[in-house]
Amino acid sequence: MNRPENRAKSKPLLQSYFNTFFYRGLPFVVGAIGVSTWSGVGNLFARRSVLQSRQSFWWYAAGTIAAASHLLFVPLIAPSVKDMMDGKEQTDANDCLDEWLRVNNVRTLTVDLLAWGAFMVAAGKTLCH
Repeated sequence: MNRPENRAKSKPLLQSYFNTFFYRGLPFVVGAIGVSTWSGVGNLFARRSVLQSRQSFWWYAAGTIAAASHLLFVPLIAPSVKDMMDGKEQTDANDCLDEWLRVNNVRTLTVDLLAWGAFMVAAGKTLCH
């Protein structure tokens, strides 16, 4: 996506594109985190005995914690997002995008996959018992 051969062409477009992309995508991301986290919390409290009897309680707990952990990456990503959106002359938007992609890849391969996997196992154990 941010290949060396495209960097010169993409640099002048990144600030405008990212401002649009970020503000349109932010409600979806916050909503998805909220739904995942609060659905997990709701299941843990409302169906505790069922989840324990079907051995899915701790899977829901792990999924809930991992979903909420998505927010732990905000301080790591905020500086590059701010720099890219501000579009200051001395800021290389491509470097900011590289950092944003790096942090997002780490987050996706850790807490996001853990949350999805844990919730899938939890739902499977709960529904297929």
